[in-house]
Amino acid sequence: MKIRNIMALIVTLSLFLGAPAFAKETVRYGFDEPRFTALYDDIVNWLGINTRYSIKEVGHPEMRFVDKEFLKNMICRDKGIETSECTLNVRAAYDKGVMWVGLGFDPMLVEEDKITFVHELVHHLQEQSPTKVSFACMQHIEHEAYKTELLYAKEFGLNDETNPIFVKLLSLPCRSPIDK
Repeated sequence: MKIRNIMALIVTLSLFLGAPAFAKETVRYGFDEPRFTALYDDIVNWLGINTRYSIKEVGHPEMRFVDKEFLKNMICRDKGIETSECTLNVRAAYDKGVMWVGLGFDPMLVEEDKITFVHELVHHLQEQSPTKVSFACMQHIEHEAYKTELLYAKEFGLNDETNPIFVKLLSLPCRSPIDK
């Protein structure tokens, strides 16, 4: 009887507090799970062969699983867009060793999440690899990540809905220099 009461209390508190969305960005896990580690190793090894980046001594990024609205607002603020006017569909973001992903992100089971994982791992290598590459602007950083994700998707028979024309446009001369 006591276990039933304890479980009821846990469920009630979870519903009342709104967990896990209540926590906003405090849900942190990822590479402590063997399934993410194995997928990470497979993708990073592929990236080491198919990109110009050395993967030696590159550690795992920290993964933060956050509410999707929180993630969208974080990116919109970063881009100077009012959150009330922001219409971006953000699946993930990478910044300074941290991969931000929406709650429910599962690159093992969801094909689109796997492609997103590849894209964000390219950004991780761009930042963390001992091979340093300079870019003239942010769009060229994104061009490399999108181009690589398309190559990965093609090689492994995944359906990447990224428009190749969009990727080509990212390779055009920079509109503004990279912010340092």
